[in-house]
Amino acid sequence: MPHAAIIARLKTVVGLKSVGGSIDFSGIETAPKLLNAAYVLPSSDKSGPNALASGGIEQKSTLRFSVAICARNIKTLSGQSNPMGELPAVRAAIDAALIGWEPLPEYDLITHDSGRLLQVGKGVMWWMDDYMTGYFRRQ
Repeated sequence: MPHAAIIARLKTVVGLKSVGGSIDFSGIETAPKLLNAAYVLPSSDKSGPNALASGGIEQKSTLRFSVAICARNIKTLSGQSNPMGELPAVRAAIDAALIGWEPLPEYDLITHDSGRLLQVGKGVMWWMDDYMTGYFRRQ
């Protein structure tokens, strides 16, 4: 599973103050202490049929993972604000780091699948983007 490599890659993204995995995400009750934050979460793993007629297993598998984003959603001191807070810039930076990147040599390039709003309130916006990559299971 490439989750550790994905987390390491996101730690290089300018503008992200905190990056973690599912263990870090599960410990959050309201919002992380450091914003903007991103958490890599496993989502699903689906395999296709065996491609070999006999004598072994070769299945193309699609691995889906999610990135939960917690971004500032407040006005600046001058009263100016983007209607979406800092979320668009954070999402663009994460997309630039992940889309088209090969997390490990045996995995396909990462593509974006979908995204959705999770929650808004108390100066933060939670968003979840889903990504996918593929690999072969062989025995």
